[in-house]
Amino acid sequence: MWRMAKQLRELKFDRLVLFSGRPSRGLLAALSGIPRRSGYGYHWLQRIFLTEPPFIPRYRGPAVAVYKEATAFAIAQGFCEDAIVPRIRVPAELVAEMSERLSHLPRPLYAFAIGTSEPHKQWGLDKFAALARRLLRTGCGVVLLGGPGERQLAEQIEAAAGQERPRAIMSLTQVPLVHTAAALHSVNACVGNDTGAISIAAASGCRTFVLLGNRPALDHDPLIQGLCADRLEDIAVDDVWRALRG
Repeated sequence: MWRMAKQLRELKFDRLVLFSGRPSRGLLAALSGIPRRSGYGYHWLQRIFLTEPPFIPRYRGPAVAVYKEATAFAIAQGFCEDAIVPRIRVPAELVAEMSERLSHLPRPLYAFAIGTSEPHKQWGLDKFAALARRLLRTGCGVVLLGGPGERQLAEQIEAAAGQERPRAIMSLTQVPLVHTAAALHSVNACVGNDTGAISIAAASGCRTFVLLGNRPALDHDPLIQGLCADRLEDIAVDDVWRALRG
């Protein structure tokens, strides 16, 4: 944290905007020496390091707090007048490039967002593979999305499901994030764990299903539909199949 503050100080910024309510982020802002500092400020310990109210209260509703708090903060600071549904504009040449790269896959084409930052959000190899097999049997295509950390999982899903129709499934785990967003313009729907790729899918205009289990809703985008159950492992392949094909 001290190294980051030092780097910020050297860049001589005029203002720091913190989309965070953590006191440690406020301390970082103060150590940076940046004169204008704004943040959520719902904790008194963060407010002592900030210079520019208004502050916002902590979100305590039923949905995931990130979007709710970012929206309330942006409105309070005058960055926007109302909530904004996130949308990504991907360069047309990248959309065309990824469309060509996926052109051999049959349609309809479904994307699986298989990554996750936490084990308890992972639907699992076996279920993703079973869903892929069912889609492949009915003539659909599947593309597996993730980062380098998901390469092995993607290869395992592809190996387990691709015996049905090997050229109907492929992994996409070694491309920049903007290329993933471009690829999502070519799919009919995306399903996956509660991970960043799900929000990117919806922001790219893709119909999106997120595997939540018994967790707070993602209700910031009408393109996102939550698949819920008492536990994540209780979400059956049949449930997801019906949602995708509905």
